[in-house]
Amino acid sequence: MDAIEQHEAQAEFFHSSSRIYLHCCDVSNLFNFSVPSLPFLRVNGLFVHFSFFDSPSERRMGILPLSEQLLKKLEGLKSPAVVDVKASVIFEFDPEEAEEERMLLIWDFAVDRVLTETVTPQQPHVPKETIPVAPLLDINTLTEKCNCALFPVTNGIFFNSQRKRKRRRRAKMKFTVHLIHKHTVP
Repeated sequence: MDAIEQHEAQAEFFHSSSRIYLHCCDVSNLFNFSVPSLPFLRVNGLFVHFSFFDSPSERRMGILPLSEQLLKKLEGLKSPAVVDVKASVIFEFDPEEAEEERMLLIWDFAVDRVLTETVTPQQPHVPKETIPVAPLLDINTLTEKCNCALFPVTNGIFFNSQRKRKRRRRAKMKFTVHLIHKHTVP
């Protein structure tokens, strides 16, 4: 809509450094929420797992708007991606729509491709300190497809927790059968 203009703005904890690691984004966990002061407007979003640049092993949750332009920036990148947050806000939810009152919404970012290619993933852990607007992840309850749960193996940033496990098992079985045939002595 041409009536909307984007201005640069940052959530308070990005004033000193806007660089973060993006670890995971479950593309099957879509949700939408209203903007309390504009009830006719709804935003489609995705939850992301991220960590601050100075504490890479502390996994937190945030929100990305479901935008083709934003998702293309992360397409094909291996986790974790180093990003510079360009626009963010502590979003206040309508109390009737969400359990959390407020959460970090990352509206725009730029990927640092050089650092992303050279970064070494860190094993996740849960520290005692928490920031209510960027909740910590409980590593023990994450889906097996999430990079935070798969450490030290990392995959692409996007994963689909709803994909059928049956198909994955079949593929694994075919691979195993292939290896058995390859190494069978005639």
